Amino acid sequence: ENENYKIKKDCSLHLKQISELKSERTKLENQVKALKKPNDSIIEDAEYFLKQYYYNDNTSAKEQAERIKPLVTPNVYKQYTTTEFDTDEINYGDIRIRSGVEEVNSWAKKLDDSKAEVFSTIKYFVKVDNKDKNFSTILFDAELTYSADTDKWLVSKIKSQKTITVVDDLRNIG
Repeated sequence: ENENYKIKKDCSLHLKQISELKSERTKLENQVKALKKPNDSIIEDAEYFLKQYYYNDNTSAKEQAERIKPLVTPNVYKQYTTTEFDTDEINYGDIRIRSGVEEVNSWAKKLDDSKAEVFSTIKYFVKVDNKDKNFSTILFDAELTYSADTDKWLVSKIKSQKTITVVDDLRNIG
């Protein structure tokens, strides 16, 4: 009876060690995949996220949330579906409101094997019906985490988003 208990205890210990080794192997495989990805892919994945995130063509909040879901970590998705997108839908009637990214410039820096930081300047527009586009600049700073499952860099933390609006009339001063 004591011998059976010892064998079960040893098996349990070995199973735990095997599980830990499998987890460590997966982590190392993901790091190797991330290292093989060129740095340009960080910027490409971040800029694709920004274009999806800021795009709107009378789109519902639910549609916007679903569009960014594959581009962010589950924590970021949860954060945005419980705050930003958790509002009553606004009915604009026959008014067509479009917004999106006209131009984006980004810089990336790897923080470690599977994490990176991206800073972007975004030329953002809003257009109502057939009127001219109104532009503003958005400064965007985020952390991304490499996902071996999707082979993409996912937004894992939005550090800041700041809108800078320039009034066209100020250009005529002086």
